[in-house]
Amino acid sequence: MNHNGLADLGYSGPKFTWTNKRYGLMHIRERLDKGIANPMWTTLFPYATIIHLPINSFDHAHLLLTTSCPRRSSKPFKFEDFWAKYSSSLEVIKKKKILEC
Repeated sequence: MNHNGLADLGYSGPKFTWTNKRYGLMHIRERLDKGIANPMWTTLFPYATIIHLPINSFDHAHLLLTTSCPRRSSKPFKFEDFWAKYSSSLEVIKKKKILEC
């Protein structure tokens, strides 16, 4: 992966993506399945995330790739009139806009 400039996208959810479906001391679980990308792809999709879904009837977990911006809080934005009195408010808003999706 490193030789080809690829990076692991990381994950959320269960740690392991494969199981041998055995019991006791013979039970093995590993993280075999990964999402990888090159720098150009990660620049195009900066909010990409991989979610490991639970292992059900197969021996491998399904991976869910999401490339869109994460959902925002359900709390509504409230503008307070006193913010407009401060000249630095506009700079804070500009910086916040750049950081958001």
